Amino acid sequence: MSVLLGTINDMMSELDPGEHNQVSDGYHTFGELYDHRRALTAVLAGAAASGGDSWRSKAHHPDDSPMFEGGYFIVGIVLPNGVITYHYKLSHWDDFCSVPELEHAPKWDGAPPSATVDRLLELARSLADPA
Repeated sequence: MSVLLGTINDMMSELDPGEHNQVSDGYHTFGELYDHRRALTAVLAGAAASGGDSWRSKAHHPDDSPMFEGGYFIVGIVLPNGVITYHYKLSHWDDFCSVPELEHAPKWDGAPPSATVDRLLELARSLADPA
């Protein structure tokens, strides 16, 4: 599997950056999937905002690494089992207009990217079984 992944990454590196969003799995392009993820995050963060459980910031916590270069922001959603965060381009800032802005994001809890999926699916299961 790692050889295949290496080959795919090598092929992606040969593309112009503007072409990355056109790569497809045969059903959706990366760009379409990114747009879907952004829209779903905006809805979830907007819904969480009414309870004070979401935020957005143009800067990471001062103790964490600085925000990537290239004009990104971070949005966070506080779930019962931990915080999930995503980075988006500043051009999408207004998609999150219902989410409160913080000067700095809260300190990162060190969770790997897989924790976001785990935390979201755990929340989904708890909604199905509210016991």
